[in-house]
Amino acid sequence: MKIKIAQPFAIHQIGKRPNQEDSIYPLLNTASPKDFLFILCDGMGGHECGEVASGTVIQTISSFIKSRFTPTDMLPEAMLEEAIDAAYNALDEQDKDGTKKMGTTLTFLCFHRGGCTVAHIGDSRIYHIRPNTREILYRSRDHSLIYDLFEIGELTKDEMKTAKNKNVITRVIMANQERRSKADIVHITDIQEGDYFYLCSDGMLEHMEDKQLLDIFGYGIPDGEKRDMLIQETDDSNDNHSGIIVRIESVEHEENDLLCPNNEPEARAANKILLAELSETGSVEDTGDSVMVVGRSAQAQQPTEEPLQAEPTPMEEPAPMAEPAPMAEPAPAMEEPKPEKSDYSEPISEPKRKKKMKSSGTGKIMILAIVTLIAVIAVAIYMFMGSGKDDDNNEATPPQTEQPEIKSPKRDNATPVKRPNTSNDVKAGKSKNTPDANSTEPQAGQPSTQESTTNPKKEEAGNDASVITKKLDTHASSGEGSQSTNHE
Repeated sequence: MKIKIAQPFAIHQIGKRPNQEDSIYPLLNTASPKDFLFILCDGMGGHECGEVASGTVIQTISSFIKSRFTPTDMLPEAMLEEAIDAAYNALDEQDKDGTKKMGTTLTFLCFHRGGCTVAHIGDSRIYHIRPNTREILYRSRDHSLIYDLFEIGELTKDEMKTAKNKNVITRVIMANQERRSKADIVHITDIQEGDYFYLCSDGMLEHMEDKQLLDIFGYGIPDGEKRDMLIQETDDSNDNHSGIIVRIESVEHEENDLLCPNNEPEARAANKILLAELSETGSVEDTGDSVMVVGRSAQAQQPTEEPLQAEPTPMEEPAPMAEPAPMAEPAPAMEEPKPEKSDYSEPISEPKRKKKMKSSGTGKIMILAIVTLIAVIAVAIYMFMGSGKDDDNNEATPPQTEQPEIKSPKRDNATPVKRPNTSNDVKAGKSKNTPDANSTEPQAGQPSTQESTTNPKKEEAGNDASVITKKLDTHASSGEGSQSTNHE
């Protein structure tokens, strides 16, 4: 990644103090677009001590970094920590007896092949501003007592402005410290053309809010005029106030970029006062998408959320592509079984029960019809066979008595003669006669009558089979018209 910056501009005002304790690097009116390292310190400790502390730290860190690093490489975090330790050692040399009690804040900005690295200690701030979308992408978290009280809920945002101990800081680079304060280091890779990096001491923020910064950096005017506007807005500041303005002129990405991890969203999300200020005082019209973008990053901590929010149309495109209307058409069809589910037994089981009853009743009717038909056919066959036997018997034994209900077509002129049954005749006929067509047996359902073709003489000679046979033959030859006589 090749980052080119425009001409930097600096502010270095004494304010209403007797001496200037702020220090900047590069020195005022010496910066150029070729510079890649920018440092601002706000010294403290009274006359000369604060100025010495801030100057010593700037000189030590800048010399340490520039002697070991070039912007074509990526700045290792360990190197920056070593540079800060060297600044601590230099302060210890300046106050060996520990009587001066001098110290300073620190803001650090370095551009390199992997993007840029920022670091801070104390209440001096670093801003990363994107004027095109009116966003504060990053603002360093103040290491101050009032900020700590705000985080635990002891102070409100408005009470922080008027708190008596608002100048008390919790981290500082100070000589002869038993426990040296650590710097908050953030790597930034989301850098675009037109972005601004702004380093400032707390004196620049006495009478200026973030909204005013967004307005000034958002104006389409040269950077020199923006610097002049910042000076005018802070002209009545009591404290020393200093600032460095760096605008990104171009960003060229390379195939072999050594990109640092982007810690900017996490650091921004951790700055609770920034979120509170943007949510309370900002709006879509005043702060653009910064409120929504910061809110999302605080929850999801995703750096890519910002351009997505700035381009809502591609996010809304999936809605028409989905087109739930055709998908919703099956909904009425799917709603049909819903009433069935509401009543588990009645709507579902009753039609099935009726259908089963109907099918079972139809089956029973079919079975009864088939049985009835079979019975009718059987009766018809039975009657037909019975009538056939009668016809055969009548033709073979014309003297026998016929049934009164059935008339043979061959005996239309014959009159039936009824005679009482004689048990002896029946017994005699069954015992003497051979099983042939000349003997007939009574059928079920018909009157038990026994026709006899013999006379009393034949009964007396019932044991003589030959005599009975001859007489039967003689009777058969006598013709169908002859009538048999009954003998009692």
